[in-house]
Amino acid sequence: MPELIEQGFVLPENADFIVDSSFSEGTYVPDEVVPLLSRCFNVDLVIYQENGTVLQYCMSPLQPPIAIVRILLRHEHYESLRFANPIPVSEPIVDAEEPRLTQKSAGHFGARPAQERPERIIRPEAPAHNCGPMDRACDQCGALLWCSETRNFCCAKGKVKLPSRTVPQVLADLYLGRHRLSAEFLTNIRSYNSALHLTSLGAKLRLVPGWCPSFIISGQLHHNTAPLFAEDSAEPHGWQVYFNDRELESRQSLSQKVKPELLELLQTLLHECNGYVCSLRAVAHRISQDPELGDARIVIHPDRRPSGEHIRRYNLPTANEVGILIVEDNENTPASRDVVIQLRGGGSQRISETHRSYDPLEYVLLFPNGEDGWHPELLMSNGKKLTPMKYYASEIMVRAGQFSVLHYGRRLFQQYLVDMCAKIEAERLLYLRIHQQDLRSETYSGLRDALFAADGRSTDRDPSDIGKPAHVLLSSSFVGGPRYLMERLQDAMTYVHKFGKPDLFVTATCNPNWPEISAQLLPGQRAEDRPDIVSRVFEMKRKALLAQLTKRYGKEAAHVFSLEYQKRGLPHVHFLLWLVSGQRVTPDRYDDIVSAEIPDPEQQPVLYELVKTHMIHGPCGKENPACPCMENGECSKGFPKEFQQVTLTSDTGYPLYRRLSPEMGGFTVDKLFKGRSIRMDNRWVVPYSPDLLLQFACHLNVEVCATVKSVKYVIKYLLKGGDMATFKVDANRNSTEPREQAVGDQQPKQTTGNKPRDEIKEYLSARYIGPMEAVNTILGFEVHNRFPAVIRLCVHKSEEQLVYFNEGTARAKARTPKDSTLTAFFKLCRIDEFAGSLLYTEVPSYFVWHSSEREWRRAKQSMAIRV
Repeated sequence: MPELIEQGFVLPENADFIVDSSFSEGTYVPDEVVPLLSRCFNVDLVIYQENGTVLQYCMSPLQPPIAIVRILLRHEHYESLRFANPIPVSEPIVDAEEPRLTQKSAGHFGARPAQERPERIIRPEAPAHNCGPMDRACDQCGALLWCSETRNFCCAKGKVKLPSRTVPQVLADLYLGRHRLSAEFLTNIRSYNSALHLTSLGAKLRLVPGWCPSFIISGQLHHNTAPLFAEDSAEPHGWQVYFNDRELESRQSLSQKVKPELLELLQTLLHECNGYVCSLRAVAHRISQDPELGDARIVIHPDRRPSGEHIRRYNLPTANEVGILIVEDNENTPASRDVVIQLRGGGSQRISETHRSYDPLEYVLLFPNGEDGWHPELLMSNGKKLTPMKYYASEIMVRAGQFSVLHYGRRLFQQYLVDMCAKIEAERLLYLRIHQQDLRSETYSGLRDALFAADGRSTDRDPSDIGKPAHVLLSSSFVGGPRYLMERLQDAMTYVHKFGKPDLFVTATCNPNWPEISAQLLPGQRAEDRPDIVSRVFEMKRKALLAQLTKRYGKEAAHVFSLEYQKRGLPHVHFLLWLVSGQRVTPDRYDDIVSAEIPDPEQQPVLYELVKTHMIHGPCGKENPACPCMENGECSKGFPKEFQQVTLTSDTGYPLYRRLSPEMGGFTVDKLFKGRSIRMDNRWVVPYSPDLLLQFACHLNVEVCATVKSVKYVIKYLLKGGDMATFKVDANRNSTEPREQAVGDQQPKQTTGNKPRDEIKEYLSARYIGPMEAVNTILGFEVHNRFPAVIRLCVHKSEEQLVYFNEGTARAKARTPKDSTLTAFFKLCRIDEFAGSLLYTEVPSYFVWHSSEREWRRAKQSMAIRV
């Protein structure tokens, strides 16, 4: 038996130990000393002790837990050891030779005594997730789909039928790469479109360096028209150029990136085939020949359908069919949606997003013939109105054997997607603006007292001025608005109230090199050229990732996810996951789920390359002070981290994951940065799940929410909204209207000083839209989601529940008030003994609220959390 070592522990025969004393660690083997966790020796047991008390002992997973007892009880000085956690003995101790260990030990050492921690098992490398080929054709419209996609977003199950569009052969050759000027055309396609378009795009462009040159707008987007003829001293633009004797020179002055030869080719093409160009040139010629038309206006009607023509028929415009009229001043004023063109002067005018010419006037290289875009008169096959979202969702789909210039348009396609997304949002916001009167509300007692006297007789008070909103509201039904985000935040806090802290916080970022994306790229394209494909693949990956989270780590109790878009354009998603009781993530599972180390390149070469590609932060700091994470000379993410010999349970909310230094056996990677190689170690590793990283091959940050301190940060980060503040409101805000308060509702009706606010305008002026987000909106993908359902319960004083009304229903609702969830709960308690034993917040777990009857009814099964 070897003698005792300096720390006072007895070593067993034929066994190697790692012994820690006051954080000073070393190894002991007969006649030799080696560095801690050296890979040339097997280690049976790791013992952590402080002041003579053993706090933790752990070993390889290949060694059964009872082996610890067997080894220690074989020592003659076992009685001299004091253990903070008694050694469990659940089976008879037999004197048998213990198996040699093949993995090094790891453990947790923190404020609380940690449990036995086996070394992380090196599992077989899991196969990568793949969505398969995009080869399933919709039987209604022929759109190509992946097997996990539905036909809902391509043609609404056959209800949307758009005609195919023809393209002049010369333009098709330019798009397909068959023309000698194709490379020039595709590289600078936005410049050529800007030199040839008939209108002008009004928007603030956001230029962000990074992965791709995405077309991102800030604020409102609109199309403007100019007078038909430019002033003598002004540079012509828009359709003015088409009536200029120096047309080609004028176009070249608009953009320095265009080649005269290609520009002249495209200009000639539009003169021949574009209905708007031909019609406007004919109108300009007629006006120049007829002096009596010098004060006339030109009107493009929103509906060019001839009398008797079916509205669902799409006609290709010709020179005499575009619907352009010359209107003299003494005629009726044009309708609000008409495109009115002054001959000279008057400045630019905005085109309505609902006008049929909105798309073709701006995107002459995508609609060379001048085909109509979406307008409100379009119908689906079932007779219902065709929404812009369904229209553009069908238009951007890939169909076998059908050539679509959109998919070849590169940056012009990006611009088109952003523009159409802005149009969809504009329609939704216009609806909310028009229906502001529907948002009227007043307390029941206030409405009753205003419309009825004390004796119950009706007064002469006009209800039109009761409950009128103090300013233009952006309701919580609008996805992405501040009220919407606040409701989602309160939903997430409901889960915290019910289940405690989340178990896992996961962030996944799209990998533009996924094989499903690469397989669908056309020759010469990169992923940023096809936002439609990138967004669809990421949506499928998001669903698969959520399924894997619950499959691998335990049964799901609740989840919240939020989809966001990086400044450089790629989508990423945040998950919060709660597991059911009994399967929660405890300290003994931390190292099984999360790693913050570079794997062994020999044992796990695939995982090693994935970590090197996706999970190494930076470099930042002195190596790259311009890195986006740098704030005040330091990394805002806290990199580089400190080396950790074991995973610690810290009091900051997140564990301090094990990060071995190279001297202790940790691995390194060499990253190329600005032409030179930088060696990076475990301090730069973003925590990840090896299993999930192998499956999804993207930046996939997995964090354990160790304490409740992490909740506030992750939930606010999860639902923080866009990159910039959506609303800017003065500190002096008044709230004079009484309102019904739901639990957690923090959005009172406000005014800014004495000036009414317009929340819709504030939102529009501050939003950002990129091409990936645009596709997500067009295809109707979820931005936020939570499970299970959360029901909002009203809290109010007696007879002060909010009543929603309009002018026609005000008196009826003041005479016979309907129950709120609270008053209905009081009634339920009087007739149901079980309900009387519940708290108000517990009732929705057993009863269902029927809003039409305004009453609670027994639920058939408990499925939801309600608050």
